[in-house]
Amino acid sequence: MEQHSGLMERANGLARAPMPGRTTFSQLEWVVIDFSRKDSLSSLTRPGPTRRFLMHMIGMRASAPLAAPRLEALRRMAVALRAEQEEYVVLEEAAFYEAGYRTADLVQLASIIDADRDATHRRRH
Repeated sequence: MEQHSGLMERANGLARAPMPGRTTFSQLEWVVIDFSRKDSLSSLTRPGPTRRFLMHMIGMRASAPLAAPRLEALRRMAVALRAEQEEYVVLEEAAFYEAGYRTADLVQLASIIDADRDATHRRRH
């Protein structure tokens, strides 16, 4: 978790100073957002039979979804936003809202991911 401490620090700062109309995520939701950084777009799709067979042959396991549907919807949206693939964001929107999240949550999540992306870009250059 230490390698992701920058995101958590920014997240904690946002949680301490909410803006009018802004939502804040729970501590567990921040952990999900943080850990979603390592997930790729392939974590949003179920592997087909050929891929499952190949993964089995080399000893890999497919990622299991989170047990809590609300947290899984948050993870999936974070992965889609991070990948900057609009079609994946659109595909995940319904589940995100059905899980009880609001537009303000989506805006905040996108802002967090953009800030994290910008910070990563600055560190590399």
